[in-house]
Amino acid sequence: MPITWKPYLFSLIFLLFLSCQANRNEYISLYNLNKDNRSMNILLEEMFHTDDPDRRFALCDQAIREFQRQDQEDKLVLILHDFLNAYPEDPYRAYYYSVVAEYYRTVDAPPLAIDYYKRILYNTQDLILGETSIHLMILKEWLTLSESLDERITIYEMLINNFPDQVNQGECFYYLAKSYEERGYFDESIVYYEKYLNNPEKEIPGVVDAYETVQALVNFHKSDKSWTFDTLDELVNAVKYALSYKRFDLLERYQSENFFILSWSQKMMDLDEDVSIGNLSSYRWTVIRYSPTLESFSNEKEAYLKTTGWSYRVKPWYFYFKQIDYPQDPEINGQWEWVGIYMGQPL
Repeated sequence: MPITWKPYLFSLIFLLFLSCQANRNEYISLYNLNKDNRSMNILLEEMFHTDDPDRRFALCDQAIREFQRQDQEDKLVLILHDFLNAYPEDPYRAYYYSVVAEYYRTVDAPPLAIDYYKRILYNTQDLILGETSIHLMILKEWLTLSESLDERITIYEMLINNFPDQVNQGECFYYLAKSYEERGYFDESIVYYEKYLNNPEKEIPGVVDAYETVQALVNFHKSDKSWTFDTLDELVNAVKYALSYKRFDLLERYQSENFFILSWSQKMMDLDEDVSIGNLSSYRWTVIRYSPTLESFSNEKEAYLKTTGWSYRVKPWYFYFKQIDYPQDPEINGQWEWVGIYMGQPL
């Protein structure tokens, strides 16, 4: 009896059809996608099997935007993990990693986001998408998440070295120096504080008198610190003695390295040159008086002594004393110095 192949042929064709259908639905099943989203399955299939990296980028970018539009970033991250494992040398992987990092940042998982920031910065070449550097964007994002001083030091160094024309260098020098200081690396902090002082960009948003504070710190660091006193009482009594006996030579000796004479409304940057009370010899014949006690607005870190008789135009001069904050040298830290004079009534 002759064998008929038609039933077997139809069965084979049907099985092949089912197999094709299964392959077409491979990514829908693998990533638990919406079964109605056939076009996404086709997109992913081509994306995973295209040799041209530029074509892969176009397809992957399209998929990323679609998943974000559908608010399915969790599934997108799984797909990108597999995609990056399939193409570990893809020239656009900095971008793909940045999408994964952004997902972890938005779901409040900073350690995972930072892990991907490091992968991008240390293991991928930078990409410029539009006018945006992926590495620069990642460094700025990392800075907002990191609570580690060592990490912040690394970030600021990379910003300064890799993107000198795209960042506020003055601000980067300031915060790099501050991070070194808080870490206990005082010599390194002084190096970068000086770079900040020499940079034209000196305004630090949210930091009042940043320039004056840094200038005082650097000057103090380089000085011999011979004018310091162990306690506030010792300093105030020494100044009162010098005033009582018109010993301007002693007053000059007690001046700090950062000594200033300013009105209350001025700032240190307003000074054109160094000033010295020792040069005020014309006051030798005036009757100078001082208050028996410090002003009520003094506190445990700062103190003010009111003096009068210096000038008919500006009657009160307030001597300003400050406790030294200098952890680099425990013997000096916590002592007191005479920092300057504020002229006129407090604002």
